[in-house]
Amino acid sequence: MATRQMGAAARAEAQAVGRTLDRGAAFALAAQLLQAPESDSPDVLQPVEALLTRRELEIARGLAQGLTNRGIAAQMFISEGTVRAHVEHILRKLGVRSRAEVAACLRSPVA
Repeated sequence: MATRQMGAAARAEAQAVGRTLDRGAAFALAAQLLQAPESDSPDVLQPVEALLTRRELEIARGLAQGLTNRGIAAQMFISEGTVRAHVEHILRKLGVRSRAEVAACLRSPVA
């Protein structure tokens, strides 16, 4: 959504939220906005919990804890290959490229 289409109050609020985001969360938010379909209504960003399945969210939390695929697999009693596939899905769904950006999305109030 372009800032020129927003009212002054909405623009100020969006800028205030933007200033609180770290770099990874800002990139994730920008990617989500770029992937959002065009419409006349304001964009509504979905929380990470709405974008990921329950299992993907568990794995994303493991990523945020700094666990390796092997560590996540052992903790969840699944194979490393399954974790790897879930990580790929998580990255694609969140529009990010790294595990650190996934962690930032989980910390972000608007991801």
